[in-house]
Parts: sequence; C-alpha cells; structure tokens
Amino acid sequence: MPTLDLRKPCKELGCRSRAVTRGFCEDHQKHVSELNRLYDTTQRDKLKAKVYRSRRWQSKRLSILRENPLCTKCHAAGKVVLAQMVDHLKGFKDENDPLAWDSDYLYPLCNKCHAVVTAQEKRVDFLTMPLEEAVFSKYQAEVKADTEIYL
Repeated sequence: MPTLDLRKPCKELGCRSRAVTRGFCEDHQKHVSELNRLYDTTQRDKLKAKVYRSRRWQSKRLSILRENPLCTKCHAAGKVVLAQMVDHLKGFKDENDPLAWDSDYLYPLCNKCHAVVTAQEKRVDFLTMPLEEAVFSKYQAEVKADTEIYL
C-alpha cells in the first residue's frame, strides 16, 4: 500500500520535489545557501554583520527568546507562534551602538513576521518615533510605562 508524503512542496517556483530543509528540496537548498552566502559577502552591512556573528549577540538573542518565546506580532493578533528571530526595534550602526544590545529595543518574531517588518522598515523611519509609537506601529503591540510589551 502506498504511503502519503506529508512534506510540503519545495518553495522554488515550478519545483515538484518535497521540502527537506527550510522549505526547500535538497537541490534548491544548496542554491539558497549559496545566495545567502553571496548576500552576506556582498550586500550586508559589515559593521552590523559583525554584531550578528558575535558570541555576545548569540547569547543576547537566546536570552530574549527564552524570556519571550512567542512572536510579538502574532501574539498581538491573538495567535500563538514560536519566535525564531530577534528584531531590533530601531536600527543600530555597529557593535559600539547601545541600541544593538539594549533589551528594551529587541523583540522576538517568527520568520514570516520578520520578513513583513523588514519590508515595512524600508517605508517607515522608526528611529525618529518615540518608543511607544514605534512599538505599536511596527508590532501592533503596546508598551507599558516600564517599556515591557503587553498584548
């Protein structure tokens, strides 16, 4: 008796294979990995990349995800989705910028919401907004007086 393959299809347009890792089949996963490597070496801001590759960031990211394991944006919409990313509410310049490490400006997001928020950042300048307005605009959540999010 044939078995049913419950894996999702590959995200690559026109591919009929089943996804193995991160939504792509084995053939297209290699292609995506190469694209990510090229982006990291040619387009990513090198000063910011240094922060994301540091042990300090890895530790900070894990502590944020342990404290708040749910996606902020999904949680505000009443959904329960685990966060995979930690987003900076306001951009930072380099590893010496306090905004790179300040927990009040770091929020957990799922990959889907992170993509939406990153696109939104290109249209809206969160740097000039007050903290409460920026959090509400970016994540549709509100901030208490002590800067903790409540949903």
